[in-house]
Amino acid sequence: PPQIELAGSVERLASTVREAQAQGEIDPDEDPDQLAFELEAAFFFANGQYVVARTPEPLERARRMIERRLAAAAA
Repeated sequence: PPQIELAGSVERLASTVREAQAQGEIDPDEDPDQLAFELEAAFFFANGQYVVARTPEPLERARRMIERRLAAAAA
């Protein structure tokens, strides 16, 4: 079912964040589930805006936001 797939994608992101924490790339104080939620929210919002606007601007905005958020989470 779609809802299980969506939950799985957030869980995979959180797992990736935990791996990055173990490798010293993400601050160990960063909440992996929260960071994964924020990244997933950006992906979904950008996709929705892209469908409506039919321009790459929402994708570029999401890319910049994700880059800033990851930089802030870096160890």
